[in-house]
Amino acid sequence: MRDLKRPAFMQKAAMGKRGHMAILEILIAFLVFIVSSFVMGIIQVPLMTLYLMSDETYMQLLLKGDMASFSKAMEIALQVPDWLMIVVLMSEILMIVVILLYCRLLEKRTPDTMGFRKKKLISQYIIGAIAGVVFFSVAYLLCLLTGSIHFDGLTENILPIYIIGYLIGYMVQGMAEEVLCRGYLFVSLTRRYSVSYSIVISAVFFALLHGMNSNLTFLAMINLFLFGVFAALMLVKYENIWIVGAFHSLWNFAQGNLYGIQVSGNSLQKSVFASTSREGMSIIHGGAFGMEGGLAVTLVLAAGIAYLIWALKREGKIVEQPVPMVFAKPGQNMADSAPGETMTSGTNVSAKVPVASTDSAPQVSEAQQRENMGIQPGETPWHPDTAASQNTQEPAQKQTTFNADYFKD
Repeated sequence: MRDLKRPAFMQKAAMGKRGHMAILEILIAFLVFIVSSFVMGIIQVPLMTLYLMSDETYMQLLLKGDMASFSKAMEIALQVPDWLMIVVLMSEILMIVVILLYCRLLEKRTPDTMGFRKKKLISQYIIGAIAGVVFFSVAYLLCLLTGSIHFDGLTENILPIYIIGYLIGYMVQGMAEEVLCRGYLFVSLTRRYSVSYSIVISAVFFALLHGMNSNLTFLAMINLFLFGVFAALMLVKYENIWIVGAFHSLWNFAQGNLYGIQVSGNSLQKSVFASTSREGMSIIHGGAFGMEGGLAVTLVLAAGIAYLIWALKREGKIVEQPVPMVFAKPGQNMADSAPGETMTSGTNVSAKVPVASTDSAPQVSEAQQRENMGIQPGETPWHPDTAASQNTQEPAQKQTTFNADYFKD
């Protein structure tokens, strides 16, 4: 079976201790996310409360107490102003802090085991940022060519302060999600499971994190999963989380603040350009969820995944997994054993002898086997001096003496 080769930083992460079972890793990651959200709420909740209390319409609807008024009040609460949205995005730096502290104090993992590398930090971040804008621009171009989105040109009364604020905010938010889903969870899973399996599990977790977003569709969930796979493959290829975080950040910024498209179901934000989605073509442009819910993004992410797999194979980072050892009883014919049969619990270890799987293992001569085992002909772990005693005519009693020094090497 073929799998992705673990980069050096993943191997270092596995040196501390073996990872948990997949379900436990996911639960821990979810708890870390909840704690991070609580910490971020220390900043977000007071500001949100002050904003809503200053809105007379919201307070009047809330005081009426009936369900209809309450629903209208919630609609107002969801229309977060740009300044507050920027603060919310920037506050996610606290998530990064919480994750780093958890990994350092409880998992005994240093930041470099999460892909934080100082070497080529700036150049890798710039490459990731450019790639994020280019990839989303290709998806946007597909929407233009199909006529599902109309380009309306520059927006009126552009406020540069908001555009810059969103850029900084998404630089923090994109990195925070990558640290949680890729730097922490994905790498943690690779301590126990294969890299490919860990990619799938972490991508599912990433998609589920967006499960409460507005106007979520099945295709949007598929695209979120594909984005998770793409980001994990990028981390394996470049062995640097800065390039992955930059890609994620500028992908979101280009979507919301360059082309004026909704980001994962959130409300429209201040943007450089304006776009109009055509009705009846949501399958391509994603509808109210934004382009991440359409086929244009599906095609771009699928192409990106295919390219990364091709590049990893070309670089020799897709390798054969080691052949597992198969255990057989003394005198047992391997043809009588089921494929992949291994030693089960409760069996006598000394009653079984490990032999290589006959399906794919190369043929090894008897001399090579003796050399690999470190013994001479006629020598066994329980009678290491048998062959020597035959030449020296030593007493038979010594032939049955167990030599503990045999195992020291």
